[in-house]
Amino acid sequence: MEPDAALAGLWREYLRNRAEWNKTEEDTPEYERCHEESTAIATRISATPAQGIVGLAVKIMIAANEPYEHEAVADQTTLDDKALISARATISCD
Repeated sequence: MEPDAALAGLWREYLRNRAEWNKTEEDTPEYERCHEESTAIATRISATPAQGIVGLAVKIMIAANEPYEHEAVADQTTLDDKALISARATISCD
């Protein structure tokens, strides 16, 4: 098993969720569900340690996922910061 398989899997899950979210209309239950799932997946990615270049790439992609389809994602800045801090910590440890 690849050292960053968990992060790669979370990234694929995140991309699937974002694609589904793009197909939903605002102010619907589906839109809200996708928003919550996207935030939850991004949080899991930020909390998962990277073991190599794939993991670092996933963390950087989460942090750099701009522009968002909809400007205001309430806690996205916090998630971006956590992802970058996590990636930076991984780089410093190597």
